[in-house]
Parts: sequence; structure tokens; C-alpha cells
Amino acid sequence: MSSSEDEILLLCALSRQRRRRHRRRWYVRPLNDDRRRTGEFHSLVTDMRLLQDTEVHHMYFRMDSAAFDKLLEKVTPLISHKSTHRDPVSPRERLCATLRFLASGSSQQSIAQSYRLGKSTISGVIYETCQAIWSSLKAEFVAAPTREQWIEVAASNWSLWNFPMCLGAIDGKHVAIKAPPRAGSDFFNYKKYNSVVLLAVADSKYRFLIVDIGAFGR
Repeated sequence: MSSSEDEILLLCALSRQRRRRHRRRWYVRPLNDDRRRTGEFHSLVTDMRLLQDTEVHHMYFRMDSAAFDKLLEKVTPLISHKSTHRDPVSPRERLCATLRFLASGSSQQSIAQSYRLGKSTISGVIYETCQAIWSSLKAEFVAAPTREQWIEVAASNWSLWNFPMCLGAIDGKHVAIKAPPRAGSDFFNYKKYNSVVLLAVADSKYRFLIVDIGAFGR
């Protein structure tokens, strides 16, 4: 057998070994298989709504049930999917997991465990639902200010804070991240860590006028 044939056989063996190594152990992790009974959405959240415990609901989601239902109605068309497996995640459950992640400050791993969902699943759910929330609400809450609104903001800054010809207060925040692969120094900031920037302009009453999210830390 020639050396070239030996190399081909070796490459085939390595490729087969790599595929075997990355083969999924489970279709659904056993811990998550009982999601509809033990998952936080199907136990705590469902009981919260059935018992109409408004105080706990507000602490859990940072919004009341009426606001939640209104938001769910807006984002449902953007986060609904055809069922591709035996136990799909409903739009309501997707929104619950995302709002809990945003309200609690918990890690995605923690939310995944409490909702009995895979880590990659919860990551995709949170990303997609946040995009849907932004798309459905930005025109209502962070619309581009008109000329008349700019004039009103300037007048308010003068009357309340004695700042003449001021259209807003601008500030930003570095949010620490793990540098993406092959990012170079794009995210490495002057504070010596990697970050993305949250930037906002607020009016005289601390309401956001303009936001810019995700710029390179540098």
C-alpha cells in the first residue's frame, strides 16, 4: 500500500473518530425530560397566574400580568415556530424565560436549569426573544425624535436644570464580555478588559431618547 493511500485511510479514521466523539449522548437530557411537570414555567409560573398572585408576579418579571400579556401579544408572531420535535417551547414560555433572565440577572445556565431546557436552547431563546422585544417596541418607546420633540427637550433642560440649548445627557457603560474568536483588539478597552458599550442619550426627566447597543469596547 502506497504512502498516499495510508494517509487517506488515516484521515478517514480520524474523521470517523471525531464524528463519534461529537455524537450527542441524548436527544433530550434526562434532567430536562420531565420539563412539563418540574420546569419552573409549568410549576411556579403557572401557579402564579392561576392564583393571581400579583405581588410575586411583579417581583418575578418586574411587570404585572396585564403588561406581560400585552408584550406577549406583540412578540408572539416573531417567536412562534413550527413544531419540529416532540416538546416545543411555546412563545409564552420563551418570553417567561427571557424576562426572568433580564429581571433576575441570573446566568443563562441557571435559567436553563430552572426551566429544564438545554443551555444552547435557552441561549437561542433569549437572543431571539430580545430581538423580538426590540423590534416590536422600538417604534413606540425609542422612536427617532422629531424637530418639535427636540425643541421641547431643550426647553425642559433649560427650565429644570439651567442648561441652555441642551438636547440630552449622554453616557455609556462598558459591559464585560469574553472576547469572541479572532476579534483581535476590537473589544479590548482602556480599562484593560474586553467589553461592548451601552450608550444612551436621556432627556431632562431621565427618559431614553437614543440608544446604541453593542459597539466595540475599544
